Amino acid sequence: MSVDDIVQHLEVLDQLHFNLLELGKQKKQVIIDNNIEELKEMMNQESMLIKQISDIDSKRVQAVINFARQKGVQPNPNITITELSRFIIDPEEKKALITAQGKLLKTMDEMKHINQLNQKLIEQSLSYINVTMEAALGTSNDHATYQNPLTSQQQGSRKGIFDVKG
Repeated sequence: MSVDDIVQHLEVLDQLHFNLLELGKQKKQVIIDNNIEELKEMMNQESMLIKQISDIDSKRVQAVINFARQKGVQPNPNITITELSRFIIDPEEKKALITAQGKLLKTMDEMKHINQLNQKLIEQSLSYINVTMEAALGTSNDHATYQNPLTSQQQGSRKGIFDVKG
């Protein structure tokens, strides 16, 4: 195995992560629009991409192990690109490896930012749903302020928009 094999795997990983990033950007609007069906479809697409990423990453790890063996180094699947680059003599190969790593890290950083934004949007959506449900059904925290015990027993415990007894 050569450095080119490792670089190719990193480039494929970058492309797959870029596809996830684009899907995450699209998911932002789907979450805002509250389109559950499209969100399910996007999550299925994400699952397929994650499986592909896992497969390619396994191949990358194997390429790194083979490269280490080829250089007479104890194989370590957790070796970093910086450590790996120490064994590369050709400056062009070293540059290609570090460039591929930088590109992948940049894509993953953008993906992390989009995922955090989507997570916040989902949390806000869930909070809105909870507030709406509490307003419609009445809350169980109606006892936060003092109430005369005689009047609260006469009125019933549930105050909401819907008439439960009806």
